[in-house]
Amino acid sequence: MTKKKNTRESPLDLLCQELLRADTEARDRSLLELCLRGTPRSIMAVPLRYRLIALGFVRRIPPEEVNRRLLDNGCQPLYARSLWDASVIYALRNGFSYEEWKDLLSRCQDLQEKVLAGNRAFSSGPVSLADVRRYVDGNSLGQSDRAVTLHLTKELEQKLATTAPGLTPFREFLSSNLTSFSTVREKTRYYFCKYLLYWLDARKESCAAFLQKAAAEGRRGDSALLHPEIGEASGQAEDFHIFRVLSLLQRKKRSPEEMLSLIETSALSLRTIYALFSVYYFDYPIHDWLQILAESDVSLQALSPAFREVMAAAVRRHFPDQSRQSEQDLLAWLQRTIKQLETDREKDRDTYQSGRRGENYLRRILKGSLDLDRTTMISFLLYFAKTTPDIPPSHRLDRIRLNEILAESGFPLLEDNRAFDHFVCRFMETDDPRELLFEEAEKLSLEGRNFYLYKTWLAARSAEAQWQKLTAPLSNPGQRAYRRGSL
Repeated sequence: MTKKKNTRESPLDLLCQELLRADTEARDRSLLELCLRGTPRSIMAVPLRYRLIALGFVRRIPPEEVNRRLLDNGCQPLYARSLWDASVIYALRNGFSYEEWKDLLSRCQDLQEKVLAGNRAFSSGPVSLADVRRYVDGNSLGQSDRAVTLHLTKELEQKLATTAPGLTPFREFLSSNLTSFSTVREKTRYYFCKYLLYWLDARKESCAAFLQKAAAEGRRGDSALLHPEIGEASGQAEDFHIFRVLSLLQRKKRSPEEMLSLIETSALSLRTIYALFSVYYFDYPIHDWLQILAESDVSLQALSPAFREVMAAAVRRHFPDQSRQSEQDLLAWLQRTIKQLETDREKDRDTYQSGRRGENYLRRILKGSLDLDRTTMISFLLYFAKTTPDIPPSHRLDRIRLNEILAESGFPLLEDNRAFDHFVCRFMETDDPRELLFEEAEKLSLEGRNFYLYKTWLAARSAEAQWQKLTAPLSNPGQRAYRRGSL
């Protein structure tokens, strides 16, 4: 008896087989509708973006039409700087079948590994303000809105369009453009870093004003940070937490110029950045700020009065039994209980409120191993823009500017019939964003719904990792689908 061949198929293989079978058995049915509904199990398990790409292979749809359908359904279009997406664009433009595309990709695996192994904008170590500045400057063409990221994408699209069919021409295209490929959508990362840089520079200027005030009072910068009068007169000592320089400033006497140089090159505290973001939108990250304060070993007196007030008010809401204590006693009690709170954090590590999770996502976005989703990108751009007073006029965030950013990043434009988009437009226009936040959050709460930004990060994925999982054989050869949500 001949032994049956034990073949192993990938989720994308199964999806294409399902679509081909449906196309053969019921030509009067809409394959597009089948992709959108995702009723067969092997289709339902695959994210919509890849279902529509698979449909492109089955029906030999040109890449321009595939991109139109992707955008119409809220998905990111094919991106020429992704090696995977570039191979799909090339295959669809030249009428390749799914199997021919798979064969093409397998014969370029050595080049694919070179792309995945390199091309990181930041080093493997901590990220500094200087690193962010270097990345933004390196991806911009002077003062022009047209950045290098967009220029490189358009250039690769043009080269793909003129590359002849066949393995050799495609390998030559890849080999001559290896440094132009990226493991993430660079335009999205560029805009995130651009507005982060505006925000960080404003925080650095705040630190500079603080140090100048200290020097005028004849005090060293580090001692001034612990002096309540100067802290209250000159502002936001918590800005120094962003740059993780407080302990360094206390080790030796430095001039204000040396301190500013230290701020430029010191490691950024991504946990602090995420905590400030969370305070702005949600006003809850007590655990995060206590841990930050504990790590920096700075007195609560170094915090601005406004920030101490926000912290105390949030603590009273979270710990009603402590609400009658004075602000000073309340914050002192918090410092004494930090170990217990850290234990609570470990028990609750998988919740959205976990600052460590937000910190890790920030690191992965900056390092180029995670693609920003639309909601997360918008929420951070709004935060950076609303809390930075001196963004250049042409880059200030309004509906026109945000739509330009979304279009260049490959995201759907703002639409008023989307509840989140409608909120975003109101948020950009209001003079009192905090009041609008509370109003909208309360309204959604009364309707039994979470605030729009509650699921920030949850849709963020690595596109490269998704492609690898979709094209890798399933561990069980007889399995016809994989666990939903495993991507």
